[in-house]
Amino acid sequence: NDGNYTNCTCPDCKKLDDAEGGPSGSLIHFINKLADRFPDKEIATLAYLYTMNPPKQVKPRPNVVVMLCDID
Repeated sequence: NDGNYTNCTCPDCKKLDDAEGGPSGSLIHFINKLADRFPDKEIATLAYLYTMNPPKQVKPRPNVVVMLCDID
């Protein structure tokens, strides 16, 4: 939902987010798994609200498109 600042806080996601500096870490890790499973498809996601800041280390796969939704 728009304006919903919730994200997964299970131990696995929290560990990724702590290492990557925020919730975009677990998001990109998840999106990359989809991209690996469907290498012939383009996978799109949003950098929006709590995922607007990029992760520290992980990079999107070549078939991943991250669309910035700057609302500030």
